[in-house]
Amino acid sequence: MPSTPSQNPDNSSGLLKTLGAVFSGVLFGLFLSKLKSPTQQSVGSVSSNTDSDSETNRGNVLPSVPTQTLPSPPNPGNPCQCCHHRIPRWKIALDVGMFLATVGAFIAAAIYAGITHRMWTEMQQQTCIQREATTNAKRAWIGLSETPKVQVSSLAGKTYSANTELSIKNFGEGPAQNVFFMSQLATHGHVQDAITRSCDMIFLFVGLKPTVPVASNIGDLFFKTQWGKVMFPGESLNSGASEGGNSSDILGQEVFVVGCIVYKDQFGTPHWTKFSYSTGPLVQDVVRDPSSFKHMYVSTANNYTDEVDKKPGCPIIEP
Repeated sequence: MPSTPSQNPDNSSGLLKTLGAVFSGVLFGLFLSKLKSPTQQSVGSVSSNTDSDSETNRGNVLPSVPTQTLPSPPNPGNPCQCCHHRIPRWKIALDVGMFLATVGAFIAAAIYAGITHRMWTEMQQQTCIQREATTNAKRAWIGLSETPKVQVSSLAGKTYSANTELSIKNFGEGPAQNVFFMSQLATHGHVQDAITRSCDMIFLFVGLKPTVPVASNIGDLFFKTQWGKVMFPGESLNSGASEGGNSSDILGQEVFVVGCIVYKDQFGTPHWTKFSYSTGPLVQDVVRDPSSFKHMYVSTANNYTDEVDKKPGCPIIEP
């Protein structure tokens, strides 16, 4: 908002000059008023002398001198009727210019702050990505090092028994703790359920939450107790699992060996690895006898780690 003259030193100086001029005018008016009385007195004297002469001369009439009226001095109560108290146009233009410049500077500062914040966020994201990449490169990675070996008894009888041998290895650069793994046989259409059951049975050993609810005290017992094995980088571990069932459940079917591996890395973060192998997807690969399990093929699905389900830990910047 434009300032009044009383708020600016230049305007105060101009006002003092204006008052000085008005005061000088008043003095000049008073001076003129002082000059008025002798003039009127002279005019009166001339009139008296004229009357005397008229009485003496009787008939010699002189014309009277007209009375002069001097202009009245300016009114001290209203010393100025002009535009001395109005704000100059250049002052208004200057104030408007300063306001616009201030608004422009504020907008520029806001834009600069936004750009700076975005650059800082991008730097934080890149730092987070590099940190996670370094962590993944240095942590433990547990997986199968060989195709599972399955030995099945004769299927001529009503039931059968099978023994599955697994060979796991730490492919990472850090040690793994609480290493547990489990496997089982499954037929087509039941693979995902079998993998989920295998993981649920060992998730508690590393503090992961199973898909089925468990009592809280059982979960605390598993989590607080040191379970499983410790595997150092490059170390391998072989173990077998036995199971059995009805021969009719697997005869003429594509049979899968599925399972789950759980462990903690050296940073204490739990991980899991799921695997799936089958006797083969073709018709000639269906189970007819124990020899059908001599050649197992890795499945195109259900072989992945917890990285696929991991939520991004770094901030995502919208374009």
